Amino acid sequence: MKYVLYLCRKKLLAKENRTFLSILSVALITSIQIFNYGLITSLENYFSNSLYSPDQSFIYVVNGTSLDNSSFTYKSFIYNESSIKAVLPILLLQAKYNSSNLELRATDADFFKVFSYAITGDQKLGNNDLIVGIILAKLFNLTIGEHITLDLKSKKENFTIVAFLNSHTSFDYAFVTSIDFIWSLFPEYENKVSYLLIQPSPSLNLTDISQQIKSNLGKEFNIVYNDRNKILNQVFQSPIYALNLWSSLLNVTIFLLAFMITLNNIRRMRSYMALLMSLGMRKIHIFSSILIENLIITSIGYLFGLVLGIMTSSSLIKGISAIVEAPLAFNPNYFMIFFPSSLNFIGFLAGAGVALLIFRRRITVMIE
Repeated sequence: MKYVLYLCRKKLLAKENRTFLSILSVALITSIQIFNYGLITSLENYFSNSLYSPDQSFIYVVNGTSLDNSSFTYKSFIYNESSIKAVLPILLLQAKYNSSNLELRATDADFFKVFSYAITGDQKLGNNDLIVGIILAKLFNLTIGEHITLDLKSKKENFTIVAFLNSHTSFDYAFVTSIDFIWSLFPEYENKVSYLLIQPSPSLNLTDISQQIKSNLGKEFNIVYNDRNKILNQVFQSPIYALNLWSSLLNVTIFLLAFMITLNNIRRMRSYMALLMSLGMRKIHIFSSILIENLIITSIGYLFGLVLGIMTSSSLIKGISAIVEAPLAFNPNYFMIFFPSSLNFIGFLAGAGVALLIFRRRITVMIE
């Protein structure tokens, strides 16, 4: 055993063996793997937090084929609260602010029943009160209590910002005000709405809801079911799939790296190993020294990569969060840290073992 350890020490310290580069390669791939899994976990957490629970899903009622070409007269909607929690009449108007064409959505007080969880500020919709979607608030650097002027159909109207809305829906890109105020401001729009937004109860019964819509509005109205969770799944699926694929490629890379390092080291040290064999060292000792050498390189690189990955991942994910304006956070856990990095550890040893197994005869010829 002492011969094996002696040979390992000689090979590891030999300049031509490039041990430091091997350790650095393992460390970099391990740290990238930790960052990769950290980013995957952050995206999955953000995805889970963005999903609607059953009491936050929506159904749109239109008298056309979509929200864009829908308009009708609306007075009231009598509904059964066992299947419908709230009905919001929505009137869409174009508003100009700071030379930008934006969307103004007028609705009633039931708005707070639906979106109370997402509102920061006063929950009121009086005359000239304005709720601003969080995206617009950030875009124009708006503040609660600020007075702004919107250009509505060539008529300038002053509003006071009373709250911000952060709902992860299209409302975050719009202004929201009182529909009664808009009806009084523009007589031609009185009792007109673009569509109805219905919030079903958790025990969703589309048949019952359809019957209630028909009895209130008539047969010509259509239901557009907004499966936001399905849309979110499609949005998040691609980047998460790409990151998982990248993780698999890193595992293959670490395997190939170990394979190439092992062969390269054998070629560089073959004259030295031939000398040791001529002095009586057995081949099994030489093969054992190669495996132990790879185990030492892998262990040091793995530990260094573990520290480097944890230290850098938090800052990198915070930077990505700031760029994409999404609340991503690096929350390390044992699985995220040790599972991917352990695969690298095993992959490196496997690469070295496969190299020795495949080329054992060639190695014997080389050193003999």
